[in-house]
Amino acid sequence: MAGDGIVQIFLNQIVNTPILEGVAVFTAIGYVVLAARQNILCWLFALVSTVCYVIVFWQVSLPFQTALNGYYVFMAVYGFWQWRRGDNDRKPVTKLTIRQHMSIIGSVFIVTVVTALLWQEIAFTPYIYVDVFVTIASVATTLLVAHKKLENWLYWMVVNCAAAWLYWQVDLFLTSGLFLLYCGLSIYGFWQWRKDHQLHPETQEND
Repeated sequence: MAGDGIVQIFLNQIVNTPILEGVAVFTAIGYVVLAARQNILCWLFALVSTVCYVIVFWQVSLPFQTALNGYYVFMAVYGFWQWRRGDNDRKPVTKLTIRQHMSIIGSVFIVTVVTALLWQEIAFTPYIYVDVFVTIASVATTLLVAHKKLENWLYWMVVNCAAAWLYWQVDLFLTSGLFLLYCGLSIYGFWQWRKDHQLHPETQEND
């Protein structure tokens, strides 16, 4: 059966996974779980994972994913600093306004299309639009995490689905599975942060 073949491919990929990708996946899971619990140590896990992924994605010729994880290295430090600004390491969770949602979505769409078109003039890269979209959307959404915007988890659901498809296309099956897992963890993260926001309704929505 086709399903059995896919499972066997995935299991073989796990067995043959390079150590570097394995470390990246393990620490990436740790990052999301700790971020959902608003544990500041999530940024340490993010730092280790992203450094590993810079190397992994460079090896499979995904230039924008390589650049994205280079950005994540910086954001791991920035996110730690941002969270430390809150009292007792607990910067409050706030929500985006409708105008902010429209601005983010519109900007991601425009920058994705323009960047992909410009890149195609320089060199051919498979899956360029998905590669660019995942990169640009992840940059924007990571900023939402650093500023503890509740809706970041909803954005991640979309980004993670697109990323899972992209990584499957370049035979990074374990990483593809990781991003499918991220989709489920995004629901958990949203639920956790929503509870925190409801406990502190006095926080500014447009922080």
